[in-house]
Amino acid sequence: MRTGLLLLALAAACQIDSQVGSNRIAIGDAASPPDAEPIPACRDREDNDGDQRVDHPFDPGCADLSDRDEQDPTPLPACANQDDDDGDDLVDFPLEPGCESAADPDETDPVPAAQCADGDDNDQSGEVDYPDDPGCDGAGDPTETTVTS
Repeated sequence: MRTGLLLLALAAACQIDSQVGSNRIAIGDAASPPDAEPIPACRDREDNDGDQRVDHPFDPGCADLSDRDEQDPTPLPACANQDDDDGDDLVDFPLEPGCESAADPDETDPVPAAQCADGDDNDQSGEVDYPDDPGCDGAGDPTETTVTS
């Protein structure tokens, strides 16, 4: 008798569920719960401001990954202005060792050099510095990281 009541209750719940929506929606999708915060513009893999640069560290409007607005500042930061601001014959992110991102306001090279421009294989990956080491976003990236698939 108890099993019959349980089956009847489950059938009623499924009937109601089919009218309201799936259990996944009712319970919440683990990948994107209904009340979840939207992904910040500077890490959503889209060119939200139409400048042909996508997200941090490549978009000069992105201070970091949590930045919700990709709008580029005026004037552009030193690491995105197409000028050699520090006179070392390297221009802007990602080639400039003084730029951690395109939003960096100063091209001055750090002392000691950033790991992604110091000539050493800091992460023991077999690749040295930007652009050869896939663990470097640019020459000014302070830390080489090992990229795993």
